[in-house]
Amino acid sequence: MAAFQDDSGQIDALCSCSIKLKDKDSNKIDIRIHYPLCYVFDIIYIIIEDKSDSSSTNIFLKCNRGEFTISMRTTFNQDNNFVVYVYGLKTNHTSIGLYNRVLCHGNKEIKCSEEIKLNISLEECDEDVHLPLSSSAPQGVLPVTVNREPPSVYWLDVNNMYLPDKNFIVFIKVKNQIRCYIINGRCVNMAFPFELPSASSVSFLSLLDTCRLFNLAITFGTRKVTPNMRPIQYFYRNKSKEYFDMIMKQLNGQMRPYLKSNGGEQGSVVNGRLFGLFFSTYIDTKTNMPDSYSHFGPIRLYIQCLEMFNPECNLYFADFYCHDKRHHVTVIVVPKFSMDNEFCRQYLKVLNVFHNPYLCLRVQYNGALTVMANMDVTVEVFYTETVNVRRALEFKYGFIEKTKTIGRGYAHPSGIPKNPSCSICNL
Repeated sequence: MAAFQDDSGQIDALCSCSIKLKDKDSNKIDIRIHYPLCYVFDIIYIIIEDKSDSSSTNIFLKCNRGEFTISMRTTFNQDNNFVVYVYGLKTNHTSIGLYNRVLCHGNKEIKCSEEIKLNISLEECDEDVHLPLSSSAPQGVLPVTVNREPPSVYWLDVNNMYLPDKNFIVFIKVKNQIRCYIINGRCVNMAFPFELPSASSVSFLSLLDTCRLFNLAITFGTRKVTPNMRPIQYFYRNKSKEYFDMIMKQLNGQMRPYLKSNGGEQGSVVNGRLFGLFFSTYIDTKTNMPDSYSHFGPIRLYIQCLEMFNPECNLYFADFYCHDKRHHVTVIVVPKFSMDNEFCRQYLKVLNVFHNPYLCLRVQYNGALTVMANMDVTVEVFYTETVNVRRALEFKYGFIEKTKTIGRGYAHPSGIPKNPSCSICNL
């Protein structure tokens, strides 16, 4: 143990530990970590990042002794530069889980040789502390959705399935604190193991506010004498090939609802509170076909409308918004005996399934039902139940086709907020 004197003249005890790393070619890195005694942490987290390709090696060590020797499975290429990041983690237990808080950190860049000796001093975390691997180099993109369960519980959700199991290291920065935890498994779907204050000052719209939003949509629609209602046969939904592979191979063909993101009206009561699946109704009024491209993925699933929307369902208005020029209306389709029906009845405006300007059922002379959708706006259907894709394909009330992809090619994980400057759709 050593000591150092700070600017105030006080002397603080300085602790150290030694970590010896040996790669499979017997190259060695001898790291000496120094830190003040006041930083009592439980875990040392080390990241060795190869600057040539941003690949990294992650090491977690319990601080129960002063010296460690670790044999690595990788090789330190002596022609490359590396950065060694060191974090001191303190384990915290909460009522909803366990996580580690970063107390101190340090890093040093090195050029590999046969044997390296490094001294790294750890400093207290401040607002400028960088997350690990916050490099500007291109990284793989993991589409992540963060959902809120009011008032202070948040969920992390990745709609991908991985084989074999993977370790996901999650870092969350809250002002000058960095918290982290590890998820092991084929997928990520769990609550943060700690509570956070609301990330937004936006309150949820009341039923009265939602009715006012509906009136704005009606006002926008009355620019024409009658709404441009067209018969449609299918609802459709675009996603990635990996998404549908996961459904067919891992979920027995079941396309399961997920928590509504914060897209559209930021105050919408369904954001982060209602599970469902988005389907589109839009068709080109000249071709009577959907667009041949999609922003959300190259695989398009079609499901016959009447399988999801019929007299056994209730229909609710949820949102009216725009991002650019075209306006969107979101309606919720809920089977009458669904558990979500009471929530929708309490907070959303109910629509008559046979008579409304957005999505309705029309009874033909022979008693058959036809689904009509408004083409003056883009009507989005948020369906609250699981859809069995395998069954739909087997019994021919659904089919899949490939489409062109434009833009990002997948939905923004947290949703895209509505245009706040639009004079038509903002309360």
